[in-house]
Amino acid sequence: MSNDDAVGWVTAEAPARIDLSGGWSDTPPITNEHGGVVTNVAVKVDGRKPIGAKIRKILELELVLVVCCKITNSQRTLRCTTLEDLKDYCNPAATGALLKTAFLCTKIVELSSSAKPLAEQLQLKHGCGFEIHAWSYLPHGSGMGTSSILAGVVCAAIWKITSRNYDNQELLHLVVELEQMLTTGGGWQDQVGGLIPGVKITTSPPGTAIKVFPKVLDVSGETLQKVTTNMALIYTGKTRLAKDLLQNVIKRWHAGTPEIVENVGNLTTNAESCADAWLQGDLEKMALCLNTYRIQKKIMAPDSEPEEISKIINSITPHVHGCCFAGAGGGGFLFVITKQPNIHKQLQEILQNLSKQNNLYKVHKIEVDTEGLTLTE
Repeated sequence: MSNDDAVGWVTAEAPARIDLSGGWSDTPPITNEHGGVVTNVAVKVDGRKPIGAKIRKILELELVLVVCCKITNSQRTLRCTTLEDLKDYCNPAATGALLKTAFLCTKIVELSSSAKPLAEQLQLKHGCGFEIHAWSYLPHGSGMGTSSILAGVVCAAIWKITSRNYDNQELLHLVVELEQMLTTGGGWQDQVGGLIPGVKITTSPPGTAIKVFPKVLDVSGETLQKVTTNMALIYTGKTRLAKDLLQNVIKRWHAGTPEIVENVGNLTTNAESCADAWLQGDLEKMALCLNTYRIQKKIMAPDSEPEEISKIINSITPHVHGCCFAGAGGGGFLFVITKQPNIHKQLQEILQNLSKQNNLYKVHKIEVDTEGLTLTE
């Protein structure tokens, strides 16, 4: 039997997420000490779920890791034939680090001092090796939770092909564990936003162990249709520096900076108001919450809105009810709620006039994804 005849591919795909209110309250140690509340939404970008992975069993007792970049139409392949090949899993810059960590935290293989060789582990536990491909259609540093959602997608695919039963809670918390192993840190809202469908408000009570409780909001079909025509995503052409922003926010939280402590409380209150706005189908109230969130993000991280992004916002302000940069800020995507439906072309023209020297700014269509993570065989 050749690999082509072996068990077929399991494919996992997920939407991206847009944080609507409450972000930063999900970030350790803030979420552990204060508790967190985030309202966010799963979205398709230009009609597709932009994050995915596929895995199959192979005859060779090895792990074949293929990291794909759909934007540049390129890929890097890494063959792991020994445990030594997996030992740099905790270096996020290493090729395939996320995929290596996924195989470790799903217990497909282990790296303990008493662990058997990789080929022997794969033979004993599974009777095969694995080939996995992972991809994203979003640019690096998009601010839309790509790495955390991709971690969940990859782990779900691995569990599916090894017939491991799991629920959403288990998967969400596994991503937290994976990111701790990978040493990238970060909060819990990204994976909730992309893996769980639709619009949801998620809470996490204070405590040493992070426990998240997502609640999918029963947003009417009429509201979803209205919002879809009045939403747009603008790529700013600027790569964000989330890690630096994160470190500075944590320092200020540890120092007990009064404006930060007060603002975290306001973030969670605004997240609850935002959820109400979506349930009511009130576009202007949604936008008001979004504008408030933008101000709150700038209080948390004053460097999160570079002058370049402020110029974009100023140029489109007459045409939008509200806007906010996705994620921690500093670059990536800008999410907007427009005053008139379907004005994507008009926004693109405004941005082209703004950036006559380059053509980096691009307007994308988005829609609320009501499926979340999907798995197919």
